[in-house]
Amino acid sequence: MKKRYFMGIDMAKATFDFCLLSSAGACRWRGRFCNDARGIERFLAQLRARGWKLSQIHFALEATGVYGKALIAALHRADLAVSVLNPAQVKYFAFSVLRRTKNDRVDAEIIARFCRERKPLATRPLRPIEEQLKVLA
Repeated sequence: MKKRYFMGIDMAKATFDFCLLSSAGACRWRGRFCNDARGIERFLAQLRARGWKLSQIHFALEATGVYGKALIAALHRADLAVSVLNPAQVKYFAFSVLRRTKNDRVDAEIIARFCRERKPLATRPLRPIEEQLKVLA
């Protein structure tokens, strides 16, 4: 299914910032939620309450170790398209669009722009054995 919206998410230990872009590149919604189970549930509930069909959104976030694990799992459980990106790709994409400012709000927008322009493949959920191997690596 062709995605109509692109959600960039910048993860941190306690919070995550997000930016939702339309396919034309207009910012439709941005904000911050707590990076815990309750915050993730509120985030998804508010997306639904605002009338967006979650299946039309491509979610993207940088690989940040354990910080994004709960959100990625929640998105996978909801059967949504989520891409876990290499932070170096996003960093150099930001340089290519002349963005040198570095803060969570700007990072979320850059991730959304990267997702909109590059259309990365969605990441599949890891099987339990793959999760165990990843921890060992």
